[in-house]
Amino acid sequence: TRESGFGDVGMNSFNHYAYGAVGEWMYKYMAGIDTDEEKPGFKHILFRPKPDTRQESEMPCGQERIQWVRASYESVSGTIEAAWYMEEDTFTYIVTVPKESYATLYLPVFDPNAETVTVDGKVYAADSFPREGDCLVLHLPCGKHQIEALR
Repeated sequence: TRESGFGDVGMNSFNHYAYGAVGEWMYKYMAGIDTDEEKPGFKHILFRPKPDTRQESEMPCGQERIQWVRASYESVSGTIEAAWYMEEDTFTYIVTVPKESYATLYLPVFDPNAETVTVDGKVYAADSFPREGDCLVLHLPCGKHQIEALR
């Protein structure tokens, strides 16, 4: 209650599964940090960001589109970081892959007519990367990487 506060904290773990499930969803789908079950311990990291691409008509009244996400995870292999943001016509995704790990990025294709993708400041033809569904597939070594695509 407002007068008595939250109550006896000895009876509350503050680590309820329901909140953990939401956290997992945010890391996996919003930030895009995922595991490869065949390579445990985050030796191979899967990045699959799912930016907010809803149309105005699909959004609840009063809700704004999510324009950026940033997350980090302390894995047994080291710190994994993922962040993305959307600007007018560009989607930027920044990741950190720990030492002795590698990653596969499934980069969403927003504009099927986009001809280039920028990886760590270098411009590549979009068709130089394999496609899987609505994504371009990029293989990333350990280190920090910045990827930009038109949206």
